[in-house]
Formats: sequence, C-alpha cells, structure tokens
Amino acid sequence: MVTGRERYRVDLCELQASCEANYQRLMKLLPDMRAGSPRARRVALSQGEHLLGVLAVDVLENCPYTTSLRVRQENGLPWLPAPQLEVRVYHDAR
Repeated sequence: MVTGRERYRVDLCELQASCEANYQRLMKLLPDMRAGSPRARRVALSQGEHLLGVLAVDVLENCPYTTSLRVRQENGLPWLPAPQLEVRVYHDAR
C-alpha cells in the first residue's frame, strides 16, 4: 500500500548547524550567561517607530555544563497572552 507521503527523516547535520547558530546568538545576547550570578536581558521589539513589546531573557539556573533560561514577552498585546518558554542551554555541546 502506497500512501504518497514520504517518511520524515532528520537531517542531523542541519540540526546540529541550527543548534550551533542558536547557541552563538544566545552568547551574543547574554555574553556573561555562564557567570555565577543570575543575569537578565531586555530587548525592545519594534516595527519602525511602533513598540511591539519587550523580549525578556532571564537566567534561572547556572550549572557547570548547562544554563536554564526563561524567555518571555513583556508589554505585548492586551488581548493576546504573552508567550513564555524555558530553554536549557548545553555549554558542553555548544
């Protein structure tokens, strides 16, 4: 039986390249992320002169090989719940 859909295959090289690029972007945003004390960063999101909100990145936990971050949007739209997520950064894998 032929379904017409190809099975999903993970491209490990592309995935690793994407992870490495994201790690480098985070390190530019939070260069002292691996420091002992918790840090935070706020970035204004705008479109032209119109402020869309503020992206907040907070360091929740620092360990020798990992860092946990909370990424959320502040001052967003009143009718739309603000997105929030937790990210674990693996420094040993980069």
